[in-house]
Amino acid sequence: MLRLIDSTQHIQQYLGQFHPSQGKSLAVIALGPNSLSPPRTAVREQLEQLADSLAFLRRVGLFPVVVHGELDLDLPSISRVEGPSDQPNRLCRIRTTNYQLSALLEQQDVETRPISVSESDGTMSYHQGHVTDVATQGIKSAIHNGYIPVVAALGTSSAESRTYALDTHDAVAQLARVLQPLRSIFLVRDASPSSLSALIATSPAMHDLARELRPHASIMLGEATALRSTIFPD
Repeated sequence: MLRLIDSTQHIQQYLGQFHPSQGKSLAVIALGPNSLSPPRTAVREQLEQLADSLAFLRRVGLFPVVVHGELDLDLPSISRVEGPSDQPNRLCRIRTTNYQLSALLEQQDVETRPISVSESDGTMSYHQGHVTDVATQGIKSAIHNGYIPVVAALGTSSAESRTYALDTHDAVAQLARVLQPLRSIFLVRDASPSSLSALIATSPAMHDLARELRPHASIMLGEATALRSTIFPD
């Protein structure tokens, strides 16, 4: 894309509108359970292509925030049982995924900082937390020091001294509401316009976010293998 721009000055002018020096984050990216296509060999290839896009963004001075929930990575030692009794294992899988995803990105020369940040309560079903507050200090510190934040969708209830898994889309919507990024990107297997409309229509958090973003900010669907063209659609 940058080779099509005829001068370094024009490149810098183009990238300037996305740069964190403008006071806003480039993008908050949701990497949920429906973001990657199985089997696991294909999942790893998709993550490597995602890492390549993130490495490109970092090289040109742009720092998105990646938020993930439970992903279907290679975690054979941790059992899966549907329902409330599986919650301790689910939390373990999300934490393990956080470090595995960060390590994979590091292998692709993407400097990352694993983070788990939110305040929550346990009002949702299966002891899944509902986001009540977002602490952004760790995210802002990571970006300031040149790292891409990789945030696990986990929240801690100080009242109960308990950690809850969060819905990835809800966590991203709440985080985007606080950070006000230029792009709120939800990675899916099929990034069609109808899918975006359906997502906003069926998600109260997404519907509220669409109304509360600042001018020129946007909610977008993208695919892990084509993140760059999602961020730079023009």
